[in-house]
Amino acid sequence: VYASMSRSLTTVVDDTLRSVAAQIIADSGHGELVSIDDVAQEPEYEQLRDRGFSMEAWDLNGRLVESYGPYGGFPTPSADFYAPFQSGQFMTIEDGESHDPVRIYSVQIVDRNEVLGVLQVAQNLNNIQSTLNLLLITLLIGGPLVAAAAG
Repeated sequence: VYASMSRSLTTVVDDTLRSVAAQIIADSGHGELVSIDDVAQEPEYEQLRDRGFSMEAWDLNGRLVESYGPYGGFPTPSADFYAPFQSGQFMTIEDGESHDPVRIYSVQIVDRNEVLGVLQVAQNLNNIQSTLNLLLITLLIGGPLVAAAAG
């Protein structure tokens, strides 16, 4: 039950990160990397900002060109990730300052079949961890109680 719930909750975060990355890339101008101003100020991103959403954009030289949010210093995308038509990649890290678990999605910024850079979007997993901790407590306490009542 615990493992299934963990996978389900992580899938929801992954789907959110994919959608956010696609929206940010779609909102950026043709031939440009992403615009942080949109993410920092647009009302449509308000819920994501409230949930600890962060992003970083890297150019083809592996240089950080845009950054937004409470989390940063994500692992630099590997050199082979800049090769054309790489699929998105997920990873989970622990933030160095807050020690929050952070889920990161890295995806290429592509315009007219040309790779312009890499976008990394991230969200903390605190809500998921809290939910899983409550489930674990319920299972640890509830399991023996049910067994005792049935026995």
